[in-house]
Parts: sequence; C-alpha cells; structure tokens
Amino acid sequence: MVSTQKREMKNVSRQKLAAENMTRVGKIVRALQSGQLKSELRTVQESIHLARGLYTQIESQGFKHNNDFAVHIAYLTPDLSMLFTRKFEPGEKEAAQIQADLS
Repeated sequence: MVSTQKREMKNVSRQKLAAENMTRVGKIVRALQSGQLKSELRTVQESIHLARGLYTQIESQGFKHNNDFAVHIAYLTPDLSMLFTRKFEPGEKEAAQIQADLS
C-alpha cells in the first residue's frame, strides 16, 4: 500500500509539472476557472467595470487585443427572458455605448 503522504506528494508533483508545461493562455484559463464558482447577477455598470478589469489583466500578460483575445459581456434581462452579449472595447465612449445598449 502507498501511504497517504506519498500519494499526496505524487499529486503535487503532477500538478506542478502540468502547471510548468502550460501555455500562457492555459495558465489564464486555469486561473479563471480556479476557486469557488461565482454565479452572481450584476448591474450593467458593474459588468462593464469587471470586464475592464479582466481586459487589463489579460493585456498585462502580454496579449494583444485584436489578435489574441476579446472580452465579452453577457447581459440577462431582469425578467430572464433575453440574453444579450456585447464585445467589450476599452474607453469611456465605448463603455457608455455598451451601457446604453444593454440598459
């Protein structure tokens, strides 16, 4: 029988090895998926703020906006009848347009 401690060490080693071999995109996906699942309904303004933060974080990792990634906002109407998605673009004018479209 393999002791619990040895089994845990093997798992940690495998996880560390997998993390070291991940691409930059894989690491971002893993970071976004890790942790407790958050299922929260947000206002349009909060969604824009969160999208701006996510955009900034991804961009700070060296990805180029038009070539490597895009951030989208999904908005569900209060009566839960319709779902809208909009591509987030940085800038105050674009944020105001998204807010006007989704409000």
